[in-house]
Amino acid sequence: MTRYLVTCSKRTAAGHLTHLGGDGWFKTVERIKDELAIHLHEYYAIVNGVEAEVIVTNRHAGISLIRTTLDTTHTNVLADLPGC
Repeated sequence: MTRYLVTCSKRTAAGHLTHLGGDGWFKTVERIKDELAIHLHEYYAIVNGVEAEVIVTNRHAGISLIRTTLDTTHTNVLADLPGC
């Protein structure tokens, strides 16, 4: 299992995450969700020196999203990353 450090994100004009990237890699959010679901790889970001694991959350109507373990209702670590 490889751990990927997420350092950038790509969003739509509406602000929805479509891709995440890091040193030498760039993947769609859908691919990352699939890899997390089968425990193929792990992803994390660093916020103020603290590691924040990327996780999949399930919302109503079968929609799943990714977020980090440090996200709150007021913060979104992945959306706040610089653009890829």
